[in-house]
Amino acid sequence: MSSVVEIYFISFHTYHNSCLVRFAGIIPYANGLLIAHFGNGGVYYLDLADESIEEVVPVGSAPSADGLVVSDDNLLYIAQGVEEKINVWKMSNSGGSVTSTFERIIESDNYDSPATCDLYGDKVYSVNAAFRSLGDLPAEGEDDLATFDEEFEIVGVDTSAPTSGSSKRNSVVTVLGALSILTACFLF
Repeated sequence: MSSVVEIYFISFHTYHNSCLVRFAGIIPYANGLLIAHFGNGGVYYLDLADESIEEVVPVGSAPSADGLVVSDDNLLYIAQGVEEKINVWKMSNSGGSVTSTFERIIESDNYDSPATCDLYGDKVYSVNAAFRSLGDLPAEGEDDLATFDEEFEIVGVDTSAPTSGSSKRNSVVTVLGALSILTACFLF
């Protein structure tokens, strides 16, 4: 049994040469894919029909772009791990062209390098990669998966959160261990 694999080679003239991480997030959109470039802070649209690529969020507009999600009302949420925020852009797909317009920035004191993100209800949730608070890696006992308890946080922030400062309308969920025991702290 054979399968067909499509490979797209994307070449850019703009790049951030001090960053080893290049592309991070990728999601379907319209007739193609939105792709976040961690290193240069841009988001690109790859049209799978004609194999063209266009910049839809300008380079430098979303530094450390990582996780992406688009809402039903065409808002693109870009998790920016190192920047500790989520950038929001209004997407448009008309006349065969995909464009975006900056809307706002969502910030929370609970962010610790938000990585991937998703929407549920009126909140945008992100997993904290914890770059700022991580200790030495690997952690002690991490090589014994039977006994090692991993801990990470999921932060949910109201999608209408203020454009700057801390948001009081957010929730933090801490996930512990292999059984995924959840504890939640809701701050209102």
